[in-house]
Amino acid sequence: MLCKLHLPLYKYEGTADHCYSEPVQAAVARQLQDYQRQLKRLAKQLAAADWVSSGSVSSYTSTCGKPNCHCHSDPAHLHGPYWQWTSKKNGKTVARSLSPGLAGLYKEWIANRRRLLATLSQMEELSHAAAPLLLESDQQPSRRLPTKPARQLTRQLLEGLVQLPELIEPVAEAAQEVLETRDEEDRDAISQARQRLLAVLDDSAELTAAIHSLLALVRSPDTVGAS
Repeated sequence: MLCKLHLPLYKYEGTADHCYSEPVQAAVARQLQDYQRQLKRLAKQLAAADWVSSGSVSSYTSTCGKPNCHCHSDPAHLHGPYWQWTSKKNGKTVARSLSPGLAGLYKEWIANRRRLLATLSQMEELSHAAAPLLLESDQQPSRRLPTKPARQLTRQLLEGLVQLPELIEPVAEAAQEVLETRDEEDRDAISQARQRLLAVLDDSAELTAAIHSLLALVRSPDTVGAS
């Protein structure tokens, strides 16, 4: 069934289900090119990721085992600070004492992982925005503007991106809970929220695997035209 729309300036062609003017199709193609550039930029951020670590780093002070030590009578003279890294392994909390130097490294690695998760969240939002345009573009290949091969927009890559929301959602929710408890400055709530986040991160092996798979697809020239 041919399209019956009659508007000035634009010539419409196609079926009743997919009827788009040439200017609209050109705008869709340009928007997809912009999404592709954004996706490539985010993928470069993933590729540039440095050392990462789950868990958290904390410091504490304590009393010693000497009954006559001043640390027992004067809280201002407790021993420390001592540094500790905690994480979850096989459902159990593990802790490791750190030197001040190692504590600094672990803090940096944990921050790197958070940035990595934030980049994935941006890729998720970009994927949602591009999805309807990709669908319409696939249904009208003859109306696309000539562009460079969209290596990053193959079906295999898109299917991988579609899986990201489910993988990243529990991590993002747990991270948000930590941020909210920090704002409240409740140490017990912060500690509990951290432990929940650590447990989620330790169970996120599929997320890490998905990241590596997506990076390989984005950078591979062999994905052009893949189905």
